[in-house]
Amino acid sequence: MDFSSLNGDLMKSTSLANAMPHVDDLPRDPHASLLSYGFGASWQIDLFGRIRHQVDASDRVIEQAQENRHAIMLTVLAEVARNYMTLRGTQQRLGIIDRHIVTATRLHDRAVRLQRAGVGNTLHVAQTSSLLHTQQSQRAVLHKTIAQSLHALDILVGQLPGSLRAELTSPSPLPKVPPAPRTLPGRLLRHRPDIRRAERMYAQAMDGIGTEVARMYPDLTLPLTYNPNASTFSQLFETGAQAWRMLALTSLPLGHGGQQQARVRSAQAIAEAERLKYHQQILIALREVEDAIVAWNGKKTHVRLLHQAAQDSRLANLRSRRLYEAGISDLLNVLETEQSALRAENTELCAHIDWLYRTVDLHVALGSGWENRT
Repeated sequence: MDFSSLNGDLMKSTSLANAMPHVDDLPRDPHASLLSYGFGASWQIDLFGRIRHQVDASDRVIEQAQENRHAIMLTVLAEVARNYMTLRGTQQRLGIIDRHIVTATRLHDRAVRLQRAGVGNTLHVAQTSSLLHTQQSQRAVLHKTIAQSLHALDILVGQLPGSLRAELTSPSPLPKVPPAPRTLPGRLLRHRPDIRRAERMYAQAMDGIGTEVARMYPDLTLPLTYNPNASTFSQLFETGAQAWRMLALTSLPLGHGGQQQARVRSAQAIAEAERLKYHQQILIALREVEDAIVAWNGKKTHVRLLHQAAQDSRLANLRSRRLYEAGISDLLNVLETEQSALRAENTELCAHIDWLYRTVDLHVALGSGWENRT
């Protein structure tokens, strides 16, 4: 039963009908007062569920808005994670560059000393100087990336640029890569905001069918009116002044020429379209999860192989420096292995950062991350 309407009123009126002279010459008061107040209400009995379906459809709209909020939260959390990983990864890359700058500085100083002692040449000095300046130039690029990542994190958490600088400036290790979660369709249905939103839209469309079908049946309304009248305020509550009225009204849609049947068929078509969208969204989600798992596993293998390559490059660089210092190898081999080691370490670290990105993508595909958050 639906409480459709409620109203009330209070009125006082004065009449001059007794102002004309009468035959009996009795004294009369030409002013006659009338007090009245009223109370009205009506109830609509939801026999066929029209109001219930309308309320349910409104609830589905609210739930869709909530799922939109969850989708935004998931996107923001993913961006926070990516920028944090970029920040920590770039700080690690800066540490690698600084270590190689120390090595390049030692090589350059050695080449200068040998040249001054007459056993070296200017070619070696120029080669080591070029290596040193090349590595030093990369620091400016990395510092720019660090600053931009800090600014992005500030904005994503709702702070002014520079608010997190004191907390995040010190280098910190990269987060550990968690194991790939096992995926089930039920997990997708529980957590992905886009699937949950599509399901709510389908439910809203089904409620629309129920609403249109219920419009084909009669509506039953119970109006209640209470309107007493009296001359004085004290008489308003006496038994003789009371006036009640209660009816039962019904309305039946007739003579619409099939208009309501057309509305029902239209609602059914809308519901079928939403069902197909819901089904398509599930298929898209399953594909995205499978793609994310493949990318995650592929990047894991890539990082493992690059780690081995970086270890080999570091070992080759160490041995070439020792041979050069012992006078067995020339400077060119040292410069080549130094550059190769730097590239290998940098490539390994970038691949590890990308592996973390793929982890974030996998969790986004699974729709996880926004649960139990306000």
